[in-house]
Amino acid sequence: MSKSISNAGTLDPAFNKGGVLYFKVPGIFGRPDALLALPDNKILIARGSISESDGFMLGRLLEDGTPDSSFGPSRNGFIKVPVKNMQVTIRSLKLLANGGWLISSDYYVDLDSHGLLIVRMLADGRLDESLNGSGLLFIDSRDLPGLSPDIQVCNTNFNNEPASIMQHKSANATGASVAEQSGGKFLIFADTRMNGKRQGMILRRNADGSSDETFGGGFVIVDLPGIKYEWNQLDGIATQVSGQILVGGTYKPENGSLDERGVFVTRFTSSGQIDMEFNRGLPVVIPNNDRIELRNITVDGKSGRILAVGVAIRERNPNGLIVVLKEDGSYDHSFNKGRPLLSKLGPLGEGWKRGILQPDGAVVVSGYTGRFTFELTAVTARFLKDGGLDGAFNSGQGFAIFDDEKGWEEIADLAQMDDGRIVVCGHFWNTKDSGMNGVDGGWVLRYLA
Repeated sequence: MSKSISNAGTLDPAFNKGGVLYFKVPGIFGRPDALLALPDNKILIARGSISESDGFMLGRLLEDGTPDSSFGPSRNGFIKVPVKNMQVTIRSLKLLANGGWLISSDYYVDLDSHGLLIVRMLADGRLDESLNGSGLLFIDSRDLPGLSPDIQVCNTNFNNEPASIMQHKSANATGASVAEQSGGKFLIFADTRMNGKRQGMILRRNADGSSDETFGGGFVIVDLPGIKYEWNQLDGIATQVSGQILVGGTYKPENGSLDERGVFVTRFTSSGQIDMEFNRGLPVVIPNNDRIELRNITVDGKSGRILAVGVAIRERNPNGLIVVLKEDGSYDHSFNKGRPLLSKLGPLGEGWKRGILQPDGAVVVSGYTGRFTFELTAVTARFLKDGGLDGAFNSGQGFAIFDDEKGWEEIADLAQMDDGRIVVCGHFWNTKDSGMNGVDGGWVLRYLA
């Protein structure tokens, strides 16, 4: 636990004796793609498959960063879930009300076999066989009940990341893509094509994995009333305490320029109808003449405040995008005077991929600065409730850069422990000496509160 606020934003020396835990490829784990801060100060990490015969793996760390020897059949802190003859890409890791977790991922066998894979596990690491009889639910992209023949399901979102910022599609580029509702029901987002138009789609499944036909016949197509658009895609989903469903994403305006984009946040009722009590039934929209993308949305369980984060290109430079809304979709005027905050902490700019609303109204965000063609590094920052950088974070800087000689750093996920300490994970890319050779390991680091 943090002993002094003057140390906030610095690496926690109690975590792996220096604040950073490294993973190698090949190795027992390889690299972390997603993480959770568990209530007992343990940390759960997940990674997708490294090869088609590999499956995916979970690891649980003790508070000091060492593997939890009570976790896994070999008592070494790791569990491998054998999903063979396919590639599995982790989207998100969600803590459930019963202490277990839900893993959302994409799977790919070949062009004729791919889709979504949902895995539900118990708190002790066993597969929860009440989901589909096995704990594993495969949703083939070509076979979703209720979809008419003119709808094609796309198993991943389109991730139109500005090429000037990042030259690849991250394995964990999307935000939270699964959310839990009461009774064990859960929501997943995907992308579709309807009459040639790409749109986001929300699926709802019962606790046993079957399609929830009370939810629009099992799915809801995301339209954007009042906006003329060529396509939209979803980048995050969350639920509010009263059961409403929030989704956020990116759209391309109709007749807009090649690079012109907008981002949106909209809300549905628990039954899948447009919620007229949220911004009068209209999406909250932030247009931009250049590239702009939403990367994640989160909701504060007590206040209902909504945080949306992403990246916006202004004057050819990436700016971190932070939007704070009230529960009803109106802007929170206490944060940055009710305007979207575009941050640029250094000459290379940044893009935010994950964000957390803190109880005092502050916002913690983590993302990247630089680009794959020039010094990609991970950055974590804390903004005060009024939108200004927190001078108490990392010795007055307000942000912390993680730049290690082992490679270029790409952030994958962000979590906050109960005492406020911040945990970030990501990948090392071996690009400094020989071009883009792919992931060469990973890291988990922890900052003091």
